[in-house]
Amino acid sequence: MERLKKIMLVDDDDVAGFLTKMIIDNLSIAESVVIAMNGKEAIELLEQEDYIFPDIIFLDINMPIMDGFDFLNAWERNGMETKSKIVMFSSSLRPSDKKQALAFFDVVDYIEKPMTEDKIIELIKNLYPNFASLD
Repeated sequence: MERLKKIMLVDDDDVAGFLTKMIIDNLSIAESVVIAMNGKEAIELLEQEDYIFPDIIFLDINMPIMDGFDFLNAWERNGMETKSKIVMFSSSLRPSDKKQALAFFDVVDYIEKPMTEDKIIELIKNLYPNFASLD
């Protein structure tokens, strides 16, 4: 595997989104990074005809308009399961949030903010053991 095709960041925090995108770009793990400011915006992007689903969606929990859990419910309701791996990332330290997130089929991990290069490298190596560029 050379690089992932696409990663989507769903986060209403401009700074966190920018920094996470910068880390992903610097690691050269994806051809493109798409940012959505909330779950509703992300669902609207994903519902576009011929949209190429991201390999990974980094999904924040606490957002206005549509939060991460509402996004996950819409994701399943719209039959989008198995199209992408979803990684919840949040500043929430509540064990109940982590448990609720990991109960969704496509949620493969839960990472506490802030996102760091080390956290992203560890995640990618766990999800894609043959990922060459991180060796």
